[in-house]
Amino acid sequence: MVANPIATVYFKVLLSLMTRNAVVVSPHPLARAVSADAVGHLAEREPRGEYAVVIEGAAAPSASTDDDLRAALTALLDGGVDRRTAIATVMAEHGAAKRRVYDLALTIPRRHASPTDTVRS
Repeated sequence: MVANPIATVYFKVLLSLMTRNAVVVSPHPLARAVSADAVGHLAEREPRGEYAVVIEGAAAPSASTDDDLRAALTALLDGGVDRRTAIATVMAEHGAAKRRVYDLALTIPRRHASPTDTVRS
């Protein structure tokens, strides 16, 4: 079954309003214009009851280059931070996607073995 992106937004918003629930619309980037039109249409109608509409778009893509991210990862790793924490920190500070930061982290050679890096004999 394929859902109609317009009908889906209208249906979900109307259902939420009828049941007096909050409405949060955060559409897929490809459906943003259609979803905004649906929300605008519903906003123009006379409200019945009480409701709130909260709309927030997707976060802007990271403006950091791969070199910027790699440098930040290297600095953290050289400072003794474990790889997982370094990835999470760089993601949060730069707003970069997890997969992108993770892939870059894998290109950085391990300089110091941590307890989790040791191999049993």
